Amino acid sequence: MKKSRKAISILLTLAMLIGLILPAGTAFAASDNYVSTVKSVSDDFEGKLSTMEIIEDSDRVGDFVYGEDETFVITLPSGVYFAQKNGSSYEKVKSSTSTTNFINMQVKNTSGKWVPVPANTFSAKFSNDRTLNVTFLNTDPNAQEKIVVNFEVLIEKFKDNDIVVTVQGLDSGVTGGEYIIGRVASGDTDNTVLSVETIGEGTAEEAGIIRIAESAAKTWKAGSYIELTLNGKFDWNKTKTVASVLGGISGNSIGPATGSDILVSFPKDDKMRIDFTDTYTSSSTRGIIEITPFISVDSGASYGDVEVDVDGDDVASGTLVIAKYADFDVTLKAKDANVKEVVSGQMDQELSALIIEENVAKSILADRKITVELPTGVKFMNDGDDDKDENYKAAASVDKESGNIQIDGDSKKVDSDSVEFSVKQVSSTASEIKVEFKKVNIAADAKGDIKVKVSGKAGFVEQEVVVGTVIPAVTAEAKAKEVKLGMQNQEAGDITITEGIKGAIQEDYDMILELPDGVKFAKTPKVEVVEGNLEIKDNDVKRESSDKQVIIPIDRESTQPSKIKVTGIALTVDRTVAVGNIDIKVKGAAVAESCEKWKDSYTDGKRDNADDMFTAGTAASVSPAVVINPAPTAGSVQFNVGSAIYSENGVVKAMDVAPYIKNDRAYVPVKYLAMALGVTEDNIGYENGVVTLVKGDVTVKLTIGDKNIDKDGSVSAMDVAPEIVDGRTMLPARFVAEAFGAQVGYANGTVVISY
Repeated sequence: MKKSRKAISILLTLAMLIGLILPAGTAFAASDNYVSTVKSVSDDFEGKLSTMEIIEDSDRVGDFVYGEDETFVITLPSGVYFAQKNGSSYEKVKSSTSTTNFINMQVKNTSGKWVPVPANTFSAKFSNDRTLNVTFLNTDPNAQEKIVVNFEVLIEKFKDNDIVVTVQGLDSGVTGGEYIIGRVASGDTDNTVLSVETIGEGTAEEAGIIRIAESAAKTWKAGSYIELTLNGKFDWNKTKTVASVLGGISGNSIGPATGSDILVSFPKDDKMRIDFTDTYTSSSTRGIIEITPFISVDSGASYGDVEVDVDGDDVASGTLVIAKYADFDVTLKAKDANVKEVVSGQMDQELSALIIEENVAKSILADRKITVELPTGVKFMNDGDDDKDENYKAAASVDKESGNIQIDGDSKKVDSDSVEFSVKQVSSTASEIKVEFKKVNIAADAKGDIKVKVSGKAGFVEQEVVVGTVIPAVTAEAKAKEVKLGMQNQEAGDITITEGIKGAIQEDYDMILELPDGVKFAKTPKVEVVEGNLEIKDNDVKRESSDKQVIIPIDRESTQPSKIKVTGIALTVDRTVAVGNIDIKVKGAAVAESCEKWKDSYTDGKRDNADDMFTAGTAASVSPAVVINPAPTAGSVQFNVGSAIYSENGVVKAMDVAPYIKNDRAYVPVKYLAMALGVTEDNIGYENGVVTLVKGDVTVKLTIGDKNIDKDGSVSAMDVAPEIVDGRTMLPARFVAEAFGAQVGYANGTVVISY
């Protein structure tokens, strides 16, 4: 929230870094790898199989520039070899073979066109006839680049169906993985699907184009036939499905009409037959049949691949996937492969954008509302002094990412924990909606993944997706030392406070160490930075008035994650404290800026509105001490009438007013009487003439001037009433003590309370 000093610090840091910035590391490679149409070939194929493009991610330009001599490796499977043409046949490459025909590199120029790079930009070399090594040399860190690999191959004794090439990214900026570059199929044809389309429930859903190509000229002859059978509960749409001829057989007519050279028919709803009639004429060049299929989805069809079995004469038998059958639903994903990290307790942070992706076109319905809800511990930031929608406008945005879907921007509403918008028009193609989280506040106790929930009545079920991860502002650790009840100035263990990330502890704010009820700091501990470059105002470290808190002012944020050591901690432990750990909470605006308690601490002025803030103010908790003995089960207190000196379990103490006798009853100041009975100071209340004392599950109430005493809602009578004398509330000792189970005696001007 503070802007002035932080902005100056950022500018100074940037000024120091100008000219020293190095290319980003490639711990997360970022390239998009694509393979051209996957062919089905014979098991003795030789020639160009396919092409792979390895394209530098447009959002990570410079990944191909990290250092020099960054190498990646391309390896063909056993039985498939890089080969070059020698005369009319192919021969396997050697380590000395030129790679010019196999690989080239291009760069996108300012006009958006791919052009060749200089010869010294990269190098390539065959290790053997199956392995190609590629090394980046003098690439351009400011331009998008791509590698194009031509798979000129020779197949020999290959045993599998899919031909899978392996890309090893190693330390380069290339994404590694395995990619199918071809298939070996039996028969006399290459059967492929040009694209696998996603379809929904309907009677005329367009699937991917099927291409059946002769492996050699004149494979098909008059009298041959091809059958294509749909698997599952899918049928051919006979009216819209069409077939066409290309290549050497394009002179033949094809269709359902009688007299066609190639006759198309549908013997069954799920079966399509192609017959080469007596009038069919072969060609000296290879022929191709392309089928544009339309599918009818039957009731009960299973979601998943839509498959077609290919069989017949002079055709490669096999199964092709022509479509994906999906429900009318959406898929949620974060736009960033690695979601953004945010810091607990801080404000004005950004999360990764959310992508709402239709599985099938029109999965999202028009004129319906979609709600995107932040989880507990995350809120949109309010830039105003009230909770009006317009004050959140800069915190989130909604727009289409792809397709023709249209969002009604006027209907967008953003409040502290959600954004709501309407879809104005749906698209005929599957579309994506992008929701950006530009300004969010994070609770001090938030941790782990940030999951947003997407719901509404726009045609899909409620879903969640991770769009960010919370890094704790600080963690704290200590080795606890043993302390005892009712003793002062006891040594506690040292505390180490570690930043989760640089700048997590914010400057110009205070970090606070807070003790629980019944425990006080006996002195101000030593606080120092032992690692990193965080700066604190050492001379201003202090205890607040009740000694329950130590205030640590932060002078300057770190640019390196830092550690703070707190030593010389001494505690005074009340006898009312429970046995077990004494937890110190790490609080304050420096580590919990988003806590509404600190809203008046901001250097840019008061925030009148806190609807985007949180009640949570504790960033970490640590136990530097442990109570090893319980509170005494028996004891006594003596008050002397007319004297401000009293004795508690033999320890002499002083009051600021003396007890007195009135109407044969001893009156003792409320504070000292209650504390002697084990009521902590925090549990002594006074409001509108009513004194309230709480100890454990017992609550006692007395009213000034009223002779009734209320214990846990049960009212009984006293013979005297509480009163105020010289500004001090005085209570009748006997009735109060007995209400808490103690016994009271009086002799020779001394009131003795035993418990």
